Amino acid sequence: MAGVLISGSDPSGWLEHASAWNVPAASLRFLPVHETRRQEQQTSSAPIGVLCFRASGEFPAVGAAVGAAVGAAVGAAVDALLYRLRADRLFLPIDADVAPAISDSDLLPLLAEDRRYVWHPSIGLVGYEPEDVLSVRDLLISPAVRTADWDAAEIGEQLNGTIRNLLPEPAPHVDDILDRGQDDIGSEASNLSDAPRAPDEKSGAAIRDAVQGAANVVSAAFARAVHGITSRLPTSEAGSNALGRLHAWAESILNGTKSEGSRGGAGNRRPPDERMTTKRENELKRLMNLLQNDPDQGLKYALPMNGENQGRGVAPPGGRLFENDPNFDPRRLNQPGCADVWDMPWEYRVRLIEMYRDLAQREQRLGRYRRAAYIYATLLNDLPAAAATLEAGHLFHDAAAVYIEHLKDPVKGAECLRRGGFWEEAVQIYRVRERWLDAAELYVEIGRPENAREMFQNEISVCRGRNDYVAAGEIADQRLNDPEQASTLLFTGWMQASNGGACFRKLMDLNGRRGNHRDAMWVMQQLTAEDELGQSQIESAAGVCSEFANTYPDEAVRIAARQHTLRLAATLLRSKGDAGHSASHSAALSAVRSLAQADRLLQSDTHRFELQRNLAVASEIKPAAPKRSSSLSPIKHVGNTNLSPEGTPKGTRWIDIACTGNEIFRCGVTATNRLVLVRQRLAILRGGRLVSEDHVIVFPNGAVPRHKYVSTAIKS
Repeated sequence: MAGVLISGSDPSGWLEHASAWNVPAASLRFLPVHETRRQEQQTSSAPIGVLCFRASGEFPAVGAAVGAAVGAAVGAAVDALLYRLRADRLFLPIDADVAPAISDSDLLPLLAEDRRYVWHPSIGLVGYEPEDVLSVRDLLISPAVRTADWDAAEIGEQLNGTIRNLLPEPAPHVDDILDRGQDDIGSEASNLSDAPRAPDEKSGAAIRDAVQGAANVVSAAFARAVHGITSRLPTSEAGSNALGRLHAWAESILNGTKSEGSRGGAGNRRPPDERMTTKRENELKRLMNLLQNDPDQGLKYALPMNGENQGRGVAPPGGRLFENDPNFDPRRLNQPGCADVWDMPWEYRVRLIEMYRDLAQREQRLGRYRRAAYIYATLLNDLPAAAATLEAGHLFHDAAAVYIEHLKDPVKGAECLRRGGFWEEAVQIYRVRERWLDAAELYVEIGRPENAREMFQNEISVCRGRNDYVAAGEIADQRLNDPEQASTLLFTGWMQASNGGACFRKLMDLNGRRGNHRDAMWVMQQLTAEDELGQSQIESAAGVCSEFANTYPDEAVRIAARQHTLRLAATLLRSKGDAGHSASHSAALSAVRSLAQADRLLQSDTHRFELQRNLAVASEIKPAAPKRSSSLSPIKHVGNTNLSPEGTPKGTRWIDIACTGNEIFRCGVTATNRLVLVRQRLAILRGGRLVSEDHVIVFPNGAVPRHKYVSTAIKS
C-alpha cells in the first residue's frame, strides 16, 4: 500500500486521521484534491480530500497499524480509501487498474517526469507539481496576516430624514437674472459644423451655411437670455404688451433653433427649398465621412432611418445634425414630440444603413452592447435585433423592456427577467399570462415550494379542463411527488378521456415504478366489466395488458395481465365480423401475438385467422337461393373484394362478383366495352399466406368470343 485518500475539507481532520497510524510525521506527504464549483457566473475551488503517502517508502503492512486506523476511520466521520503506486508517479485505488492493461515501463513515458498523479473516483485524474506536495509543517503553519489600515474609514453623509418646515423660494432679483443669462450667451448645442468637411462637400454652400450658422448662434444666444428674463417676471408684468411680444419672439427663435436638430416624424410642414436640400446633403456627406474615419464620434450625430415612424408632430425643416448619446436607453424609444423628416436620396439611405449595420457588429465585437443596441433600435428601427443584442450582453432588464413594451412579447420579456435575476417581475408576468408551469419552475428555483405547489395545481386544473389527463398525471407524479393524486387523475382519464389508452399505460407504469402492485391488480380488475367499456377502451386495454404481461416488475401482475389480454382479445374477436370491426380484430390478434413473440405456431395461427377474417369482411357474404340441379356449392354474391385478379385489362369495371367455397367469380366490362369473366381459386398455405390462381377470359365486341387467354398468378 502506497497511500491513503482521506475525505473531508478540514486539514485538522487529516492530521487527526494520520496520527492514528503510528508512522513518523516527518515522512508523511499530502496531495490535496480540489473540486471546482460553479455558482451563477462565479467559479470557486474547495478541497474535498487529501492523498497521504510516505516520502521514504510505503506504509507498513495493511493488517497492522495502517489497516486498523483506516478501518476505524471508515466507521468514523472521515472516510479513507487505500491506494497503490504505478510507475512511481501514478496513485490508483487499490482495487483499480489502467485499462487497457499496460506495464509500468510503457506507462512511465506517458507521465511527466517531475509530476505526481492521483486518480480520484469522482473527479478523475489530478496532476501535481513539486511545489504542490505538502508536509505536516505546511498544514500547521497559519496563513500570513495582511497588514491593513482600518483607521482610514470616512464618516458617511448623514441625511436629515425629518422635514421641519416648508419655506417659499425667494423671488429672484433682476440683476441675478441678467447675470445668469450672460453665461449662456454664445453657447449652442454641439453639431456637425466643427467636424471635418467631406471631400465632395460643396464649398460655396458650406461658407454660406457657416455665415448663417454664426448669425443663428448670436440670435439664439440673445433669445435665450431674453426668454430667461421674461419667464421669471411676475404674471402682471409679463402680460404687458412690450414684454409679452418680447417673450413670444424669444420663444419662437428658440423653437426654430431646436427644430433643426429634430429628426423623424410623419413629414414636413412645407417642402425644403433648394438651399436647404444642399445644406442637408452636405451634412449627410460630412456624417458619412465621420462614420468612416472616426466611428465613435460619428455615432453621436447619426441620422435615424426611421424618421417616418416616429414623432407626433411636424417641425420646421432644419439642416443640422446635433449630438446625441449613442448608448441605448429604453426610455428614449418612441418619445413623442415634433419631428423633421429628411427626404434623402436612396443611395444615401442604402449607404447609411450598410454603415450602421457594420458599426453595430463592430460594437458587439468590442463588447459595447448598449451602443450596438442603440444602432439597431434608434438608427435602424430593428427592435428584435436590439433586444437580442441586449440579451447577448446580459443586459436582461433592458431587453425585457423592449420585448414587453415595444415588441408585445411579455413571455419572452419574462424569460429575460428570469435570467437576469428579476424574479418577482418575471413571476408576475407568468401569473398574469397563466403560464403556471413557468411560474412554478421559477418558484422552485428561488426556494418557495408552497407557491410552486399552487402553480402546479393550477396547471393540473388547466390540463383537466382540456381532458389532458396524461399531462396532469405527470405533473402530480413528477413535480408534486403525489402518486395518489396522479393515480386518481390517470384512472379518471382512462375511464373518460379520448386518450384513455395512454392514461392506462401511464397508470400501470406509475404503479410499477412506485411498487403499488395491489393498485395495479385493482385497476385490471375493473376491466372485467366489459359492458361499461367502449370498443376503443377494450382495444387499448388489450394492447396495454399484453405489453405489461412481459415488462411489469411483479410476477403476479404479469400473470393477471396475460389473462386479461386473452379475455379482452376474445371479446373483440366475438364481435360482428364486418368492416367496422376489422380494426378491433387486428388489435386483438396483435395483442395475442405480443404475449409470446417466440412462439412461431401461435404467430402462424393468429396470422391465418386474421387473413380468413379479412377475406370474410371483404366479401360481405349474402346467401342466395340454392340451385337444386347444380352439384356445386351454393353461390353467394359478394359486393367487393380486395383480391384483384392478375391479367385483367386496365380500367375494368366489375358488374357482379360471386363466390362458392374457395372460388370467386367476376363479371366485368373493360374500358372498350368488352366483356370480362374471371375465376379465382383461393388457398391458404401453412405459413398463413393467401394465394390465388386466376383465370381471365376477355370477350371481343360481339356475342361470340373469338379468342380467350388464361393467366395464372400467385399473390400473397
